[in-house]
Amino acid sequence: MDTTASVYQIRGRSLNQNDLAEIRLVTADHWDQGRTAISRILCQRWQWRQPNGQLKDMACRALLLALEKKGELNLPPRLQETFRHPRRADRRS
Repeated sequence: MDTTASVYQIRGRSLNQNDLAEIRLVTADHWDQGRTAISRILCQRWQWRQPNGQLKDMACRALLLALEKKGELNLPPRLQETFRHPRRADRRS
């Protein structure tokens, strides 16, 4: 089996079987540190950066969520829940 052939194209990044194995390994090794830590570690390993030099952390998290949705890996639960309260409608009459 050719492990260098692209399996997925997500967020502008081509992933092959070796990449998936690396993602699973990093996820298992850093499970207790959470999703953000996992995505930052992967960005550093891949040198995946924005034009301004910042890590593509949010793109990597979107990539991880897409892989989880496809059944390729399991992510740790969120460490913090986000609470987005809807804006109240203006009730002036």
